[in-house]
Amino acid sequence: MPFLTKLEVKNLLEALNYEEQIYQDVIKMLLLIGQRKSCVFAMEWREVDHERGVWIIPTSKMKAKRPHAVPLTVEVMEILKRRSQEAKRGEKYVFPANRSHSGPCVL
Repeated sequence: MPFLTKLEVKNLLEALNYEEQIYQDVIKMLLLIGQRKSCVFAMEWREVDHERGVWIIPTSKMKAKRPHAVPLTVEVMEILKRRSQEAKRGEKYVFPANRSHSGPCVL
């Protein structure tokens, strides 16, 4: 599995500053939690336990067909807190689609 060098990570993070906030957030989440892109894009607010700092990925989204608990770092929780404050009322997805206005984000 390829890894990014420190310089590549630095360049990526600098380039992200020119992107919309949703894309900055989703890329940072992918880097910080190491879960599959499809799972992160389809992350729902109901799956996040803010008090325990855990994301419970349901069976329906897991390749192994078993629920999976992902511990969330302080950095991830900060992203989720800000996204939740900015989310539209009743929003289902942490990263909602910008263009279609329904469903999760797609890159």
